[in-house]
Amino acid sequence: MEAGTSVGLEETPEEMMRKIDVAVGTMRAARVKIKVKPGKDVAYVAAIRARYPDLRLQVDANAAYDLFDSRHRAALKELDRYELMMIEQPGRNDDILDHARLLADLATPVCLDESILHARHARQAIECWQRYSLLCNLVINIKPPRVGGYLEAIRIARLCHNHGVPVWCGGMLESALGKACNIHFSSREEVTLPGDHISQGPYFREDVAQSLPCRDGRIELPEGIGWGLGEVRF
Repeated sequence: MEAGTSVGLEETPEEMMRKIDVAVGTMRAARVKIKVKPGKDVAYVAAIRARYPDLRLQVDANAAYDLFDSRHRAALKELDRYELMMIEQPGRNDDILDHARLLADLATPVCLDESILHARHARQAIECWQRYSLLCNLVINIKPPRVGGYLEAIRIARLCHNHGVPVWCGGMLESALGKACNIHFSSREEVTLPGDHISQGPYFREDVAQSLPCRDGRIELPEGIGWGLGEVRF
């Protein structure tokens, strides 16, 4: 199964590129996500594209853009030039409607993350994109802890799959056990894009288990009973 990584926002594009080089050259991540915000977006993406024109790249704004600010919308529109997989959560968490209505002119798909807390929100997003935009320009990031667990995550994934909306599984600083759960969830047929399953450094000084190994941007799911982590320490 393909595994992606997320790179935090840095002070300069040059500092960002050092982490991108590790993600591409050392980790061989299947896709790379970077954080952006107004003023630290287009130049960063342009630098990455200049060095890695074919990299599967997406950006995550964590609700940093004001969708009613024409300058912010212009910056998001500028990102269309760089063939991104998606722009994740550009606007406020509670603005499902405004994401569909005000960003309908973007060629780059918009991914909703913090906006989606349960299947009802996913249904509302699908209906908004059907009315105001194009359904092919909607992506949903499912974070099982955020939506209340894996049962609701599966409901959302099935709903999106039935409407042709791509989904992926993001991370929330889980332990090795939590990451393993997300990896197994990501192996479902409804989850079609690489998730945030590998990182350049450990989240915890002392974890409950060893994470599943990643080689050349892929994680092999263990067979048999259990999550495949071996010994888990509590």
